[in-house]
Amino acid sequence: MSKTTVKGFSALHDPLVNKGTAFTEKERQAAGLEGLLPPRVDTLALQAARVHAELDMLDSDLQRYLFPGSAALHRCPRRVGPAPA
Repeated sequence: MSKTTVKGFSALHDPLVNKGTAFTEKERQAAGLEGLLPPRVDTLALQAARVHAELDMLDSDLQRYLFPGSAALHRCPRRVGPAPA
């Protein structure tokens, strides 16, 4: 985890800091996240694969757009992926 002053519950609401269950035990202790996350540590790749699997099960573009968490991605001010042509 990068050096940050965001700790505890605030770190979980900051999309630039929050890694979900990918925080290591050491990172959880340093950021005051003990008890705020499930005890299991998963990689970001595993979290992404789980979300992709859930999205693949949805039937329509509307369902994928409304998928929990998607709204946060749509509000995200930074671009993800290649620059538009």
